[in-house]
Amino acid sequence: MIARAIFNKSPLPPNRFAPLPLGAVQPQGWLDAQIQGQAEALERDLALRFPGVAGDSAWLGGSLDDGERAPEALASLTVIAYASGREGLKEVVARFVSWAVASQTSQGDFGPAGCGWWPKMLMLRVMRQYFMATGDKEPLKTMDRFFRFQLETLPTQPLTGKACARAAENMLCALWLYNLTEQKHLLRLCELLAAQTLDWTDEMHIFPHIRDMARQRPWGALREGLVREGELNGLNQRVSGRDYHLTQAVDVAFGLKTPGVINLFKSGFKEVSALRTAWPKYMKQHGVALSMFTGDDHLAGADPARGVNLCAVAETLQSLMALMAMGEEQDRQLGDLFEKIALNAPLAAWDREGRTRQALLQVNQLSATPGPHGFYNAPEGALPFRVRPLDLADQALAAYASGLCYATSDGGLGLMGYAPCSVHFVAGGERVRLTVEGGYPFSGKVLVRVETRAATDFPVYLRIPGWTGQVMLKLPDGEWMQMQGGETACVRRRWAGEAAIEMDLNLQPRITRWFHQSAAVEMGPLLMALDLDKEQRWNWALDLQQPMKAVLDGGQEKRPKAEESLSRVLVKAALTRAWEREGADCAPPPIAPQAEGEERVLTLVPFGATDRRIAQFPVLREAER
Repeated sequence: MIARAIFNKSPLPPNRFAPLPLGAVQPQGWLDAQIQGQAEALERDLALRFPGVAGDSAWLGGSLDDGERAPEALASLTVIAYASGREGLKEVVARFVSWAVASQTSQGDFGPAGCGWWPKMLMLRVMRQYFMATGDKEPLKTMDRFFRFQLETLPTQPLTGKACARAAENMLCALWLYNLTEQKHLLRLCELLAAQTLDWTDEMHIFPHIRDMARQRPWGALREGLVREGELNGLNQRVSGRDYHLTQAVDVAFGLKTPGVINLFKSGFKEVSALRTAWPKYMKQHGVALSMFTGDDHLAGADPARGVNLCAVAETLQSLMALMAMGEEQDRQLGDLFEKIALNAPLAAWDREGRTRQALLQVNQLSATPGPHGFYNAPEGALPFRVRPLDLADQALAAYASGLCYATSDGGLGLMGYAPCSVHFVAGGERVRLTVEGGYPFSGKVLVRVETRAATDFPVYLRIPGWTGQVMLKLPDGEWMQMQGGETACVRRRWAGEAAIEMDLNLQPRITRWFHQSAAVEMGPLLMALDLDKEQRWNWALDLQQPMKAVLDGGQEKRPKAEESLSRVLVKAALTRAWEREGADCAPPPIAPQAEGEERVLTLVPFGATDRRIAQFPVLREAER
């Protein structure tokens, strides 16, 4: 891997954090077990899940029509390969990158004949990651020639379809190359791309899509409009195409970073404040207790029985990592949001063996069956656990692992999360190893070890989660540092040999409120849920007048679904007949129902350990007095 991080060059605004190359952060403990299980199953089923991998793919010169699917598979495969360290998967990535490089024409275009802009944008991400992981400079040359080709071609062959919604991915790669080469034409290209992409900045400020799409624009009517108006075009953005892409869950996930990316070369108040303004609206109108917006496959409102798209989850994580690396780290909620999204839905979506997964999941999920579920336009088969084609959803946990640590502009390292991992990179001009130990997030005890071969000065930054209270850090010299939730600790010293920082994060359970005044129980970054594979009755309402009790297990080493001894929360609840079923799902949680049956203590476990569950509960009327 390359031995340096890539920071912004003038005139881009300086950034404090920069991502490390893939492979610099190696997961350990339960996170490694989860990713290795996924990677092992992927190696076994690769030909089934990625049909063109044997040579038939259009991205290997074959006849298979996978011009868009192959880059989506590679986007996940690249992150998984380097997080798991599996050489066989790395070789597959190298083969596709080599073909893409060799396919470049004299004009600068690359890829299969007839391939549109969007698949190439994803391949640019793969090339960028591959260079950072291997140091191979050939992809850089390909990217440079392609960006010149785009600058000449886009005025007459504009972005279309998904490329209009997701062009921030293209801009991000062009800006990254600018930070390596300082070639001014890359900034002009970004301005051209910004002019042809959807106006996510206005969308986030005005936020016109305040209702679920089934009520705002039923699928039949939207589909008719798409046929009538034709494909979305960067030079002629018609109403139906805009409605489609501004509400499609995966497009929204890509779009979240667009104002921040544009702000790097076109600074403006609206771009700076776009996500901070829009995210509470997304959560109020379409948010569920995962701190994720619904989408089956378009924005579906805030009912916890609506689907959450796993590709959207993975790309929301990618957008958050990009924002944290481009200077948006001052919005301290991004780190908490990154961890909460990563440590819940992606774990629940996989089966216990890591072989089958869902394409959509529900926060309140009575069964993972084909339905009917009343999804907007997602297939009913999106909910069951199946061996599915390799796509963007598969990268989520490996992407989380890669985003646990960043390089800092003052030569140090910054920890964004505390899942077990080992970081090998350069700090203070020397090779260092930083290891995070403990059972986080299933335990609050965290031990950070720093090892250096030669004595060197550099800072280590530690993000203190906003959900915790006062935290005491025990420093290597025995002194104590007091911090508050939402702050960032800086331990700046001369490191020699091995030293350690200890802290204990407060994992006390807390209540958050959601749709129909429903309540969710959270503990640290974990959403807690009633496991319906262990509890037959589901229609419980919480009694919030009674205290909750956390039972922590600090020794977790296995995957959450393979672990019997899990951290859990005990909560008082009562059955209520006011909460009924609607088809294959539960109805929206009733507001302040009465207790009409048995009252007892329920055991809630981490959301990621469940297949069928309830995680958003009504609250008993008596508890509201």
